[in-house]
Amino acid sequence: MRFFEDSSIGIKVSPITTVIFAGALILIVIFAWLGIFNWLFTPS
Repeated sequence: MRFFEDSSIGIKVSPITTVIFAGALILIVIFAWLGIFNWLFTPS
């Protein structure tokens, strides 16, 4: 019974963590592309 409770908690927590990690990866990719575009279009 305790194993079922732990598994249910894991199932409840995992979608939130996957959404947070997905959002963080998308933001990192967007900022990386913006940084690359700024580096390409600005003469340094």
